[in-house]
Amino acid sequence: MLNRLPHMANRVVYLTLTIMCLLLIAACDRVVRLPTAPSTTLVPTLEPRSLGPIDDQFRRVGEMVPTFGGFYVDGNGNPTLVLTNPLDLNAARNAMVAVFGPRFERQFVGKTWQTALGRFPYTQLAAWRSQLLPQFLALKGASGIGLDHKRNRITLGVLSEDAIAPTQALVTKLGVLMDAVLIAKVGGYYSTSASTLLEKQRPLTAGFFITTQKGTGYEDCSSGPNVTSPASSPIRAFFLTASHCTFARGVYDSFTTYQPNDINEPIGGEVIDAPYTTSSTDPNCPADGSKCQYADAALIQYFAFSSAEVSLFGIARTLSPADPGGGPGSTTIDYSYFNGVYYGAMAPNRVEGYEGFPPASYGTQVEKIGWGSGWTRGYVDDPCYSFHDVKEPPFVVICQTRAVGTALDGDSGGPVTSPWIDVYGVVSARGQNESGDAVFIYSPLTAIFRELGMSFDNYQMCAC
Repeated sequence: MLNRLPHMANRVVYLTLTIMCLLLIAACDRVVRLPTAPSTTLVPTLEPRSLGPIDDQFRRVGEMVPTFGGFYVDGNGNPTLVLTNPLDLNAARNAMVAVFGPRFERQFVGKTWQTALGRFPYTQLAAWRSQLLPQFLALKGASGIGLDHKRNRITLGVLSEDAIAPTQALVTKLGVLMDAVLIAKVGGYYSTSASTLLEKQRPLTAGFFITTQKGTGYEDCSSGPNVTSPASSPIRAFFLTASHCTFARGVYDSFTTYQPNDINEPIGGEVIDAPYTTSSTDPNCPADGSKCQYADAALIQYFAFSSAEVSLFGIARTLSPADPGGGPGSTTIDYSYFNGVYYGAMAPNRVEGYEGFPPASYGTQVEKIGWGSGWTRGYVDDPCYSFHDVKEPPFVVICQTRAVGTALDGDSGGPVTSPWIDVYGVVSARGQNESGDAVFIYSPLTAIFRELGMSFDNYQMCAC
């Protein structure tokens, strides 16, 4: 009997396994026979698109130093790093120099690098802003969204008090901390074109009146910085202006530009216009029929290129500037400069993006010139601000630079520079910020070159 127990045990195990297998087969058979769900077409997830070169750079600093929360220049010109851990000052400074280049650091020779305590890392704020951007700008009453480096918060601008509650609900729905956002009434942002007559200017340089036919009327703007293509034969000359100053925004249409307001005085034709995206291809774009641009810019080729017609590498100079809050500046040409033109932009280290010259950041002093409000001064308060163009719905412009200062209708396309004529971009819009200050918004040059498919190897904005 003892000798048969192992054999019987084996038979028991065999029978047990057989029964289990049969049960599993039956179970599997039952699963297979269950009704199947109707087949559905899988929609591919859109890859997130970069908001712009300036945001990419700040994100890289945040990846190198996770406690980095932002950067600004204080009222005394001192570079200030917003950090969740002030002990990381040296590491954050080194990261900024590594990302923005040695010329960035040389701007602050003789100044003191300092810290300000922040609560949120930049990478976290940027991630929340990317979540909010398309859905917030699709809300009724939304105006613009940005990131305030100094206050270490996301800014959400609305057109009226009625939009505040839906904005708060969206913030909560997306899991964004309410303490990380500032919601304020800001009014709308308007592209700054208008209708008027100004004098003919030859040779033409940045900042003067230009116009083009648009619909049944005219779109009156300002000329932006001049550009050459030295590699072409013969050398060609161009100027930048705003995309919304063209016949069809965001579309190449070879329109003709005039100066002054006379169709008998054509000066150039469009060769490139910054394209727009929609929500079907771009997850940053609101799904409400919006058309999104990452630069409000177009490139115009001069019909005639001679010293009599075109004054390269200079900016128009008027008698006096206006500071923030001071209203418009002078529009009268200062002929103490050669032909009313200041040639400060003749060196390659004076052009944003060229050979590593860094873009303007929070607190950077900037100036603009255009026939609408003349020569005005200001300072950057958000280097990556996205907004609805109230004057030209359904356009949304993403990751532009906003500055406290005056702009009026007609300034669109005009050059934005430093006080020493470092070239930063072209004027796009005007409005007010969360504190009620008058602001103008410009397309940064690095974004313009990216969106127009230009490179600093093929196009020059300096005598170099």
